[in-house]
Amino acid sequence: MALQHGAAHAASLGDLSALSAFFPRAEHESLPQLAARDNSSATSNAPTVNLFLDAYTDDFSYAASIVTACKDQTVYAVRCTAGPATITVEGLELDPSCGPNAPAVTVTEGPSTFAASSVVATSTAGHDIAVTIAENCVLSGTTAAVCTPTFGLSVDKTSTQTSATTTMSGSEYYRFDVPITAGAEKTASATNACSNAASGLNTKSMAMWALAGVVGLAGFLIAV
Repeated sequence: MALQHGAAHAASLGDLSALSAFFPRAEHESLPQLAARDNSSATSNAPTVNLFLDAYTDDFSYAASIVTACKDQTVYAVRCTAGPATITVEGLELDPSCGPNAPAVTVTEGPSTFAASSVVATSTAGHDIAVTIAENCVLSGTTAAVCTPTFGLSVDKTSTQTSATTTMSGSEYYRFDVPITAGAEKTASATNACSNAASGLNTKSMAMWALAGVVGLAGFLIAV
């Protein structure tokens, strides 16, 4: 079976393409990233929180709800609300699919930590495909981050994964004021500590390395 490189616009991998608003980078040295801004009237009066969001570009807008508030970190459900119709990564045209039906990504962030995760499962040509995506970062104040992503891919009962570490600073490091649309009251009763909700996956840190890699690895796994 061959998965088309144009799968960014194919129904079977549509959810995977939609996550490019959060995990868009496809260079071997790069990390999937988040960007966050929101200028819509629906969130103009909402409280905001300044977050590091690992981003390929700052042309996206995001909003978040607070899932859990702890004294050392907060768990958010973050959704892309607006952005470019398409982005091009490693020659692939991806549709971020921002808006009310966009997938939410779990983000856990504290003064020195960041983690994001999501899982996409689909079936194509009779094969079950699951992509596990997440990323863990150590933040250096508000100026830099050292991030380790791992991309996990499973086709039927065969799986593989890969990871890398990179440092982001300067023009590659983004912090944004993200509107909080629900759950802001939870910060008033934050618990002492909580586990990293965005890392509850089979590996410590998973992230989409490259959508092109998904295509190639899936074809390889099915072939064997």
